Amino acid sequence: KAKYQVHVGKSFEHEEGKPPLQPPERALYEAIDFAEQGQIPVCIDDRLVRRHSTIAKAPLCDTWDILHHLQGGGKITDEAFRDARSRMRAANLRYLPVSTEEILSCVCSAPIQNGELQETPELVCLRRYVAATLLDHKTLQNSIRDQEGNVHPREAIWPARLQAAITKALADVWLNSSPTNNHAQLQADWIWANLCFDERLP
Repeated sequence: KAKYQVHVGKSFEHEEGKPPLQPPERALYEAIDFAEQGQIPVCIDDRLVRRHSTIAKAPLCDTWDILHHLQGGGKITDEAFRDARSRMRAANLRYLPVSTEEILSCVCSAPIQNGELQETPELVCLRRYVAATLLDHKTLQNSIRDQEGNVHPREAIWPARLQAAITKALADVWLNSSPTNNHAQLQADWIWANLCFDERLP
């Protein structure tokens, strides 16, 4: 019988008459068990688990972290990185960080035809992801205060970081603009119309 050190202070075993663990449950329990036995990073794509930074002494990471680690280390191409990032957003994985670099990369690579910026699939994906995630604010994990009085922002910091990234992208579009065309105006208009939001709204 597989044993799991999960939540309770004793081993968990499958009991007679109860349905067996489903593969996702078993994989999660085994990952937690593995983490408790050492200091090797463990990848778990579960938001409720990832609100913690470690399990015992083992660092926690997820697929998003691994993707950026591979790109930062030159193990995958920029094209492969952008494709994987877009697919994760298209899958509506919740509260993935949106960076200024990503916004600028998407908007600056969009073609401009007949005086209008043409939405690329990457821009459509980004626009829909930001909107869907902001509308789903009720599932966001709010900040908590621990017994020592320390505040842990958890996912509550996500809207503020998103707002900061969008604001900087608007400024950088104009800083990098060319006086010979109106591309910056069109790019800034797209960011303003499709990504900007009032953080005071619920």
